[in-house]
Amino acid sequence: MIDPIAAAVRETAADPGDRLDNVVRRHVRNVVHVVSESKPVLSHLVEESKLKVVGARYDLDTGEVEILK
Repeated sequence: MIDPIAAAVRETAADPGDRLDNVVRRHVRNVVHVVSESKPVLSHLVEESKLKVVGARYDLDTGEVEILK
């Protein structure tokens, strides 16, 4: 659980802007990538456009959900 978040922290170390927000967004994108490439079932469905894995960020303060691209 910690290693993927630590990776996002390292990957965003030089990014401008809010540090926490940058890490959250990168972590979501990394998880989407991992899930999309899960073999054998999910990657096959993604390749055939039968499944789309989408990452989102839920804001606890506003209750808004932002789809990340």
